[in-house]
Amino acid sequence: MKRNSFIDRKSYLAFLGSAILVSMSQNVAYITDPLFAGNNVCQEAIAAMNLYGPFLQLNFAFLLLFAQGSMILAANAFGNGDYDSIKKHFTVSITSMIFQAACVIALVFGFRHTIVDYLCPEHGLIHDLLLQYLSLMIFEMMTVGIYLTLNYFVSIDGHPEISGKSSLLLVIIQLSLAFTFSKYTNLGVRSFAAACIISESIAIVYLSKYLFSKECSFRPVSMKGEYFHYLKANVQKGAPQVIYNLAFMFALLIFNQSVQHVAGENGVQAWSFAYVPVSLGILLYNAASEVILSIGGVSLGEKNLEGLKYVFKASILFMAVSAILVILLSELFPDVVMKMLGCDDASLMNTLRWPFRCCVTIIIAFAFVQLKSLGFVVIGKDRMYSVLTSIINLFPPILVGLCALFFKEFFWWSFIVAVLLEGLLYLYMHRKFNHELNSLPDWDCPTIILHVNYGIPDIQSAMQRMEGFLQSDPRVTDEMINRMEHASEELLYNIIKHVPDKRKNDNLYFSVLRLTDSVDIIFKDAGRPFCPVITFQDKPTTYDSPNEKVKFALRLFNHYAVNPTYKFCYGLNVTRLSFKLNKSANGL
Repeated sequence: MKRNSFIDRKSYLAFLGSAILVSMSQNVAYITDPLFAGNNVCQEAIAAMNLYGPFLQLNFAFLLLFAQGSMILAANAFGNGDYDSIKKHFTVSITSMIFQAACVIALVFGFRHTIVDYLCPEHGLIHDLLLQYLSLMIFEMMTVGIYLTLNYFVSIDGHPEISGKSSLLLVIIQLSLAFTFSKYTNLGVRSFAAACIISESIAIVYLSKYLFSKECSFRPVSMKGEYFHYLKANVQKGAPQVIYNLAFMFALLIFNQSVQHVAGENGVQAWSFAYVPVSLGILLYNAASEVILSIGGVSLGEKNLEGLKYVFKASILFMAVSAILVILLSELFPDVVMKMLGCDDASLMNTLRWPFRCCVTIIIAFAFVQLKSLGFVVIGKDRMYSVLTSIINLFPPILVGLCALFFKEFFWWSFIVAVLLEGLLYLYMHRKFNHELNSLPDWDCPTIILHVNYGIPDIQSAMQRMEGFLQSDPRVTDEMINRMEHASEELLYNIIKHVPDKRKNDNLYFSVLRLTDSVDIIFKDAGRPFCPVITFQDKPTTYDSPNEKVKFALRLFNHYAVNPTYKFCYGLNVTRLSFKLNKSANGL
């Protein structure tokens, strides 16, 4: 049967929307705060907040060392149906992150004057504003760390809509507080740090409601002697992301120093203005990257190579369209962007227009080209990713820095040249990644994936294909195949019976995995949220409440299936059956 991407597309789009909201919660402050700062505080406030950018990336580098590594591993565990590992990864991630954040906050706050002197050597208004901003913003490291960790795991647990709602709540509160504090209080540049901390704290409370619900798969557990084993695994998997953030930090530092060296205050203004649309591109990159790490990681855990390829292709297309759109709007309407940021001097805008347009093109490197390298992490090529992400982030600023030293007359052109050369790097990565993806060794287990239309003939055909696949394994007896077919067939009939009419032309998906000690079958359908392993039957009229409904498990399914699991996640009903190859009390 020809492969249909409907299920892959459904889960991708369900996750992408919430991922954009989550990314907004991380990045919206760096897009909108300059608008409020330029209009409600002063022009110098924008430059001060922009100078904090490299230090912010340094903080995120170590913050995400634990969170993103555990997210990738947990996504694989989710695809494998190993919920015990998810709980352990979460426990290690949240506890280690809190400890690390507390240590960094104490260290940075104690040396804040030294750090500010390095970021802004010239003592003046910008220096003073940066000191005020950093002294409060550093405490955000704790709240944003807890918030992002909870968000990652809620999404992986199959509820990106909860992450999306919490992110929308955070964004609304953050924008409201940032505007109110900067407009009507004397907090000045500290208004934006206070808004971040308060809004993230409220979002953490919102997510904690799910953490303690019965649906949650990742509540903290006792680790006993396994803590450092999981910590090591989280750090190893998160290390490539640390390299990305460190490389990005150095890139921002070099850009900041280069524009100051060549164009002084005007250069800083141009780069600060351009970094707003660049931040928008990075926001969209973060959303697409979270989809790749989460949905891609789950697909890898399910041994679904075609689904993995779909995630990569869809993410690259999304990022390409987004980056081009942001760049075009910025190139066509640079004055609009600068006016929004509080610049109303016509002569200054004439001076900054060309530098602004050159700087904006760097979105291609920091968002579109960077996204391609992320696929290497998912397929386990961590070293390749580390090398590529370092080149992607450091090559443009190094080229710009060299022009600042030796070819000042071509300085702004160096941004465009760097982006063109990054395009060549993208072509190399595209070929290399496709080769690595197609050269992946055979899965640890043979797998068959079937896409079935909502009709009885298609189900019967799928059962025949599943039977042929299972008969090729001598460990699987005819009796076991009979049990799997009866359980699967009744479950599929139950699904098509309850699917809404508008979904009749779509399809459902199920895969069969021959593991070391079991045969696992995973069913996915896009019907309304309901547990397909049960149906409902009226109570007999002899009961006192004849209209009351009771849950009644499917007879054959209940008899043959062993410990079935069901979750509504990524906009899909997902049911997993596991049939042990060794004999048990149930005869399996």
